Order: sequence, then C-alpha cells, then structure tokens
Amino acid sequence: IENVNDPPPTWPPYNVTLIYLVYVEMGAYESKTIQHTITPDTVGDFNVTVDGLTGSFTVGTWPPEPPPKPAEFIVSDLSITPEEALVWGDIDVWTFKITVNVTNIGEQEGTHTVDLKVDGEVVDWRTVMLKGGEKTQIIYDVTRGVGSYTVEVDGLTGSFTVKALPGPAEFEFSNLVITPKKVEEGLSVTISVEVTNLSEESLWTPPILVALKLDGVVVDSEEIPPFSGGVTATQYFEVTRGEGTYEVEIEGLTGVFTVKTKLSFWDKIPRFPYESIILGLIAVIIILWYTRAR
Repeated sequence: IENVNDPPPTWPPYNVTLIYLVYVEMGAYESKTIQHTITPDTVGDFNVTVDGLTGSFTVGTWPPEPPPKPAEFIVSDLSITPEEALVWGDIDVWTFKITVNVTNIGEQEGTHTVDLKVDGEVVDWRTVMLKGGEKTQIIYDVTRGVGSYTVEVDGLTGSFTVKALPGPAEFEFSNLVITPKKVEEGLSVTISVEVTNLSEESLWTPPILVALKLDGVVVDSEEIPPFSGGVTATQYFEVTRGEGTYEVEIEGLTGVFTVKTKLSFWDKIPRFPYESIILGLIAVIIILWYTRAR
C-alpha cells in the first residue's frame, strides 16, 4: 500500500481512515498471513478495509446489556364524576366523565387499546401509543338516564347512579279541632288541624303554607317545614274575637265557635263525654234520693 497519506480521489472507499500501516516483505510466489491486533477504547460498531477487502466488528460491554423491555401497559386511577346525579323535568339524562391513567412501564414504544364497559357491554374504547415510561390520561363521556350502572375499565371497576327528582309532595288535611267552641269575650280559641304527607319522599318537599279563614277571610297563616312521607304534623292557631259566632275553615275543613260576653253555667260545662258523665251522676243522685224517700 503506497501513498496512504495522500490517496488518489478515485481510490474507494472515500471515507476510510488509515489507522495502521503494515509492511510485508515477500518473495516471488510467496504467500503470508498478516495479523495485527488493535484495542479499541470506545464502544460501537467498526468497519475494516484492507486493500479493498472489507469487514466489521462490534465493541460492547461485558456482561452484555440486556435488550430493552417490551412495552407493557398498566391502567390505574379510575375516576367517575359525578358518582350520583339528579334529573328532573325535561332533563332526563346526565353525562358522566370517566377517566383513567395509562402508563407504559416497558422500555420500548407500543400501543394499547383500553375498553370501557358499562354493565358488561363495551360502549367506548381508546387506543394509545406510548414510549417507554410515558403516561397519559383517557377521558370517556357516558350519558345515561335514571338507573344504577357498573363501570369496568381494564379490570378497574366503579359505579354511578342517576336519580329522578321527586315530584311535589301530596298532603291531606284532617281532624279540625276547635277548643273551646264557646268562650267568653277576651279569651282565646285554639284551632288545630292535622297535615299528613302522602308522598314517599321528603327531600325536595317545599314548605307548606296553612291558612286559617274566619267567615271566609284569611286571618292567619303558618308555614310548616318539610317533613318525611307518611308522617302527620299538627298545626295550631290561636285567635281572639269579640262577641259573635264565627265559621272556621282550613283547607276545606270547617267548624264553628261562639264568643259571648258572659257564659252560662251550662256553657262552661265541657261537652261530650263530660256532659254525659254529669247527667249520669245527676240521674243516679235522683234515683237514690227517690229510693230513700220511699
């Protein structure tokens, strides 16, 4: 090999760097094997060219580095927002956000398909491509009507519920009581009525306004706070009026009380069952007196 420091421009390959020069003395028709040992100080792949012959070798580490781990995916952190919703009126469905995190714990890039199941049926899916160690979040939107639903994403499970807002409560008024029904002027009369909530729900029951009418005119009203379905509440009113007879009305229930300047003895005697007891005692006394007189 001559002129190695200044090879002609047509001498291939053009990017060869001469590292070693070996001198060989040979006689006519002689054949020799030439060997040369080199010690690379870097890791990598090396190409070798000797007088037009080519080869290559690789310098690595010892022990050899293991190959990169293949892509492996983990799905975590299932979240459902909200977990419970109320619908009412024209709004009869609700949209829920379902999110999960997907992580490639391998070292190579790969793809993974994440299925969303609602009540065991695949309703949506996403395919992600992640590099080794990369992480991303998947968001699904699911719309459902009234009911309870189970969710499964890659083995993770959860649930959400849609409830209908209870309608207006239904109330029943009964047992109008006026005490006493005859009273002296200046004293008060107590009027009570029972209110029963006939509905099953009470969470959204509005307050109940109970109005008291005397002779067709509203003279008082009270607001009853919401209470549970199936429960009966009692509302009381106290009124004081001048002499006269007054008709009482509460939600269609009617009664009467009388106010006098001065009550007679019989007016002051409580009515049934007390008047029956008094009359019975008077009858017994008369019978005993008559018996003894004979």
